[in-house]
Amino acid sequence: MFLRLNLFHDVEAQHVFGALVRFYGERGAAPVDGGLRGERLELYQRRGHWCALDWDRAWEWKLGRDAQLFVSKELGVAGLLILVYEGRYWAYELFRNGEVADRFVQCPPEDADLTWFPGGGNLGDPAAIVACFSELSLADVSPYLVQKPLFGAGHRERFVELHAPVRPGDEFRRFDKLAVFDFLRALGVESPIEEEERWRYGSELFRAFHFRFPP
Repeated sequence: MFLRLNLFHDVEAQHVFGALVRFYGERGAAPVDGGLRGERLELYQRRGHWCALDWDRAWEWKLGRDAQLFVSKELGVAGLLILVYEGRYWAYELFRNGEVADRFVQCPPEDADLTWFPGGGNLGDPAAIVACFSELSLADVSPYLVQKPLFGAGHRERFVELHAPVRPGDEFRRFDKLAVFDFLRALGVESPIEEEERWRYGSELFRAFHFRFPP
């Protein structure tokens, strides 16, 4: 399970695409339609509050995060980076107006090799999410922001206690590899469907493309 997904709030796909073109253009790259399945970006039309950008394996950690902050600042919007690491845990980075506002990593920071965001601050703040997305409530978000228990005394009992669907109606248990889809539904994003080894989102595809840098 591999997922790198940007969600931009209350903005249309064409504006997100335009901001991405400006970001990569400043670095000498130009958009090219299509591309190999694992190397192209897929940008979806806005549905409800969300415009989804699926990076798949085209994601580059520093460049991708710089791009999302550029889009956020350029358009004056908030959004999220949602990632799943090999089906072992999920995480998010919340941003608003070009600045990181919050982070959550389901794996505790003591598991250093599994931590994407060094320096701590990975517990997640539901109030920060609600401040960015007014249609959500603390009750919508808070139950999902629970880290896996550390190995040690009582680990097994605590894991079993937590490893259940977070809310009634959820499809997965808290630490299942697809549990992030329940979190997405809580945000108001439809669960994606897997097709041809990629996740497809419920709204219409706006554009599939990649950026080509000069030789």
